[in-house]
Amino acid sequence: MVRISQISIVRLEIKNPNKEIAGKAFQKLIELHSGVFTREVYDYYGKKQKVDFGMKIGNKTIGIRVTDKIEFLGDEFLLKSLFRGIMEEFNEIYAAISISEILRSFGYKVNTRKMEEGIYIEAER
Repeated sequence: MVRISQISIVRLEIKNPNKEIAGKAFQKLIELHSGVFTREVYDYYGKKQKVDFGMKIGNKTIGIRVTDKIEFLGDEFLLKSLFRGIMEEFNEIYAAISISEILRSFGYKVNTRKMEEGIYIEAER
């Protein structure tokens, strides 16, 4: 049986991302998946790529690079549906943190809650 395994790079549509917010969002992902922080991802064959924020889940790794875009890196073959699921979770968390920080800057008290359909943000003065 021939296995095809390599690191995939997928760019998100977040324009001019904030690296600090991206780090906070990725830290939340690490907590949600009981992962371990790392600075590199690797494929099935051990080929490595450096990342700004990464996590190891069992023997699998996934991470992001933050420049003028956010790039997700990981071996999609090893991660299977987890790869796309983590990207979707990251988008939700990144957006919630960004919105919450903007609301706080306007003087709102903000609470967030993970719901089945996304993240609920409650803001009050």
